[in-house]
Amino acid sequence: MPPDTYAGVLYDSIAINPSKYLASLLSRVTNLGASTIRAMLPTEAGLAGAIEEAERLLSQVGTEKVEVAAFVNCTGLGARELVKDENVFPIRGQTLLACIPSVTSPLNQPSSPLPPPAIYTREDAATPSITYIIPRPGTSTYVLGGTKQVNDWTVAADKTTTLEIIERCRALWPALREAEIEVLATQVGFRPGRKGGARLEAEEVQVNGKTKFVVHQYGHGGAGYQNSIGSAEKAVALVGECVRKRDDKEV
Repeated sequence: MPPDTYAGVLYDSIAINPSKYLASLLSRVTNLGASTIRAMLPTEAGLAGAIEEAERLLSQVGTEKVEVAAFVNCTGLGARELVKDENVFPIRGQTLLACIPSVTSPLNQPSSPLPPPAIYTREDAATPSITYIIPRPGTSTYVLGGTKQVNDWTVAADKTTTLEIIERCRALWPALREAEIEVLATQVGFRPGRKGGARLEAEEVQVNGKTKFVVHQYGHGGAGYQNSIGSAEKAVALVGECVRKRDDKEV
């Protein structure tokens, strides 16, 4: 293990290339008949106003009137304004997309232009940083990280943080100490944190005298991909409950 490390865990896991994964998911839902609309939703009139605008946008798609069984609110940090959820807060993350042409793994495997099948990570609970090296499957690039800065809205990347990330990653994985690291991009994002954990629940909202069903699904912090399948399954179950309630009201 790296110096100053007193314990470690080795386990099987997976690595996802997000851009390819998201494109694949979008392709799947499109083939199932879904369509996408890119638009800005108003927040000044609250959730009811956003629903009203969403229905207006839906009416412009196709020739038949679309009846919405339930809306799913996945607005992330936008929930602070849309539903006035004061528990939502940003967790700033700065990462690097880097190319490491040739490295030797700690298992003494031969040098290779391909990333080794391993993810390295170390977290320091006393600092707003977390060190990780994640290979992007199918490429020779890695994601090097990172930070977890609570309530920090700074959009611009910090050069000092970039240097610190590289230094920490070299210390974490000894094979990187002499390796060439080419930084292709510096990325800053805001994970949608939420006090009390993710919000996953149904709500009835009155819009122009009519009851609309909304399933809230946001606030997963930095665990969006990890929790995505289980969270989606629960959201689908909640949508099913909303449909049954709607049918009962109509009867």
